[in-house]
Amino acid sequence: MESGESRDLPLSVNFARAQSQLKSLNNTSLASSSEEYQKQANDLVSLLKTCSRQIDRLSLFSSNETTEDYSTSELKLILVNA
Repeated sequence: MESGESRDLPLSVNFARAQSQLKSLNNTSLASSSEEYQKQANDLVSLLKTCSRQIDRLSLFSSNETTEDYSTSELKLILVNA
């Protein structure tokens, strides 16, 4: 579920938070089956969904554009839905 806080933040802030959460999950000593790990993973997925909705609302990517049409700063956002 999308929190009101993340929904109100700019895409750049939400994306940076998602990157930080992913790095934290990748470096954690928690077992992936633990309740805390699952909560953190679910929070990350929720934040990435928020980013995806923001990308859609901003119309950052179009099906008629190629990667050469995007600015370097936008390229990192292409994989949000991956």
